[in-house]
Amino acid sequence: MLEPKSHKSFNGTFDLSIRQELRERRRSVGVSLEQLGEYLKIHWSTIRKWEAGITTTCHPRHVARIISFLDGEFDEDIRKKYDLNIVTMWNHSSHAHLLNELSLTFTSGLKNLLIRELEKTFVEIITRYLDQIQQYDDKK
Repeated sequence: MLEPKSHKSFNGTFDLSIRQELRERRRSVGVSLEQLGEYLKIHWSTIRKWEAGITTTCHPRHVARIISFLDGEFDEDIRKKYDLNIVTMWNHSSHAHLLNELSLTFTSGLKNLLIRELEKTFVEIITRYLDQIQQYDDKK
């Protein structure tokens, strides 16, 4: 996941760095374009255009919300609102990055086998962890 950092200097212009950070933050939170648009009260296609570089500026009224999102201030609230858990976040962010990295090293068949095994193991670990949390909460 991205480490929060200050984007207070963002002035409404989406350079390459800000576009990439917007996409990476959205993916690390596990939220879709549609969900982020709903949350920020900005049409999802506008966010897509910012990420793609089709539109390079935003309306001044959006700047503060974008800064807060990029700084990670909304992460927990968004995850709660859309019931996003760690497995969902894995599917949205890390999977694509891992595939890109593995493409450089492994053949397609081996890469796919490795990905399936990693996903199964990851889901098993997270499921056990969530079960333990649920059992703990049930005892309260």
